[in-house]
Amino acid sequence: VDIDLHDRVRRLGKQFVGKSVSDKEWGRITTAIARKQVLIADYENRDGKVGEVDIAPLAVWFSDGRAYVLAAGATDKKIRAWRIDRFSESRIDLSKKAPEIAQDEIEKTLRTSFKGYISAPVEVHLKVKPEAAYLFREFEYHSTQNIDEQPDGSLYVTMKCAMGWGLEEWILGFGELIEVKGPEELRERLAGRVSKLH
Repeated sequence: VDIDLHDRVRRLGKQFVGKSVSDKEWGRITTAIARKQVLIADYENRDGKVGEVDIAPLAVWFSDGRAYVLAAGATDKKIRAWRIDRFSESRIDLSKKAPEIAQDEIEKTLRTSFKGYISAPVEVHLKVKPEAAYLFREFEYHSTQNIDEQPDGSLYVTMKCAMGWGLEEWILGFGELIEVKGPEELRERLAGRVSKLH
């Protein structure tokens, strides 16, 4: 491991993470990535429950003001995203060897993630009303985004990305300006979340 390079990366990344993560936790995470080691830590899930995780950190990235660590399960090798500010009581387990994960698999996972959420990518189809069409012409919300201009000024947008809370919250933020054409599972999940608001 290039110690000087690792130290520079650790210090630069800490500027983005800020006070949401202690220096000790950040140091352990970045060390585990650099040395390809297994990290054991307490992790608070979305429901507020804390449990122990056994992971091999692969990369850190930042999205919407939050820091995430991409990690493979130490035993199942499944790649998941974890919010860095939800880790506590972490330690490096020197008795375990981190699983080997190909770099192209890491890059593919990061490329299809949506706002920090990772899952098998699905093809999402959206109909964007003319009033919001300019946003999609000016901004690329996802690297796989493809737009098809319609005669009435609306857009038909497709993207292949992870389907999770990040995608759902992003769509809901547009309100009635976006209609989900598919997949049906996404339509049902959004309908269920909207119904709970009433």
